[in-house]
Amino acid sequence: RPGISFQHVSNGTIVSPNSGINMFTINAGMEFRSGHNHSGALAIDRAKKIEGRNRFTFIMAPGIKQMDRRIDTRIITSSLIANYGYMITPEISLGIGAALFYNDTWAWSPYTERDEDLSPFQSAFHLSVQRDMGPLAFFLQPGSYFYMPAREIPYFTGRMGLRFKFQNNILAHFAIKHHWFAIADYFEWGIGYEFNR
Repeated sequence: RPGISFQHVSNGTIVSPNSGINMFTINAGMEFRSGHNHSGALAIDRAKKIEGRNRFTFIMAPGIKQMDRRIDTRIITSSLIANYGYMITPEISLGIGAALFYNDTWAWSPYTERDEDLSPFQSAFHLSVQRDMGPLAFFLQPGSYFYMPAREIPYFTGRMGLRFKFQNNILAHFAIKHHWFAIADYFEWGIGYEFNR
């Protein structure tokens, strides 16, 4: 059984500098099967009918970061996220979405020495893949800015993280917003709502 993996470890720029570590690994192993026949419950569960394939999610997620260790200031950030997903299986959904960000990074960090006021707002669209594991879900949302006033920031952005859905469809959201998967922008802690139709 061959495999590949990518791992990124960082502090999410909560404190600067963010000396992250990126690891790309290749692995191989052997799989042994006992020949034991199970009851088939897993196969039956996977074949169950999907109710409400269209998933709509709205999240408000604040965050905090430090851009430069020479400036002892924490920058308050915020993300407003809207997402649509289509359930292709009872556990996996694919979709699209958009986000509006408030991130006043350039007011505190020397991204540019030009005498100009840059907007603290950015916006981006993204693709979305979500894997449900009961009330817990893992999601990956690669995307691109369509409004970004600072030219020094990469246009490829996205987020990866976890969500927990309560019985009343309220969501607890935790994610890391990133650039090019390996450059942490900030952590998001949020709350939201999801409904299916």
